[in-house]
This record gives sequence, structure tokens and C-alpha cells, in this order.
Amino acid sequence: MLRISFSGSSVSDGTVKLEGKLLRPWVEEVRNHFLADDSGSLPRLDLSCVTFVDREGTELLRQLLRKGVQIGSCSAFVTELLRSDCK
Repeated sequence: MLRISFSGSSVSDGTVKLEGKLLRPWVEEVRNHFLADDSGSLPRLDLSCVTFVDREGTELLRQLLRKGVQIGSCSAFVTELLRSDCK
């Protein structure tokens, strides 16, 4: 299960917080939250409550980082996944 919540006046100037497991079934839902606003501004991403990320979720996070999304907080587990060169 994955919970997605927002803080701020709009998605583009706030923070998207993910809680739970970022798994393949929710990757598109998360991606859509970052593509919903055409203003060019991207929200920050709070991953402090993410407990697990599968391969598809890891690739999504890497894509979001390449796009310019800033991660405000994340666990050591998620940090290692994003640092890993393994695919």
C-alpha cells in the first residue's frame, strides 16, 4: 500500500509525501502527480516514510531526480537504492 499526500498551496510549490511501499502498481500514479502541473515547477519529494521500493519504483525515483525533483528526506535504505548502480 502507498499513501500519497501533499503540503503547500499547489502540487508544484509544495511537497509530495509518500508513505509505505513504492511498488510497480503505484509507479504511474506517482509519476502523474509530477506531470500534472504545466508550470515547470516541481514539488519536493519526502520519502522519509517509504519502507520498500521495488525495481520499477527505484527507476521512477531516478527519473524524477534526473528531471530535477529534489528529495527532502529519505531513509538509508532508499538512499542506498538510489546510489546503487545495480539494475
